[in-house]
Amino acid sequence: MAVLTLPWTGLCPAKEPSYPGDLTRRKVEVLRLVAVGRTDREIADDLIISIRTVSIHVENIPNKTGANNRAEAATMPISRI
Repeated sequence: MAVLTLPWTGLCPAKEPSYPGDLTRRKVEVLRLVAVGRTDREIADDLIISIRTVSIHVENIPNKTGANNRAEAATMPISRI
């Protein structure tokens, strides 16, 4: 696998962390806010995204984590996902 280096520094760009369950960084952010009891509206305001985007993330999180629903996904520790 080729590694891209930044020619003026010789450094490699930071690698995007990988999250279990194929969750994206944004889905993990949404899940953390769901876990502390935030509503979709509050999550949208906090992350400066639309409510529809939050809803889509919330719908997809249980499928990717193996949870049966939003509430169950919210109670799972991020490290378990």
